Amino acid sequence: MRTSHGAADVSVEVNDESARLSDLVELIIGRPAPAVVLLDGHPVAANRPVVALPAGSIIDVDVPFAPADSAAPARLLQLTGPGAG
Repeated sequence: MRTSHGAADVSVEVNDESARLSDLVELIIGRPAPAVVLLDGHPVAANRPVVALPAGSIIDVDVPFAPADSAAPARLLQLTGPGAG
């Protein structure tokens, strides 16, 4: 787990398959998880099930390109071509 305050290695035992990544993040950092986090460098929705996480994953909660109120795991910006702008 990486935040702007540092990094932590954690071991996770899942007892409830309905547990979400956001639940795990909140337990570790002590505040609600953002809607989007980086999982091994890729943006994913924080409501992803914890049981779907690959072993050894790196979770980064400081996603610089996602708006704080965004529920989307990614944002598309078309720079060129028809419809750009």
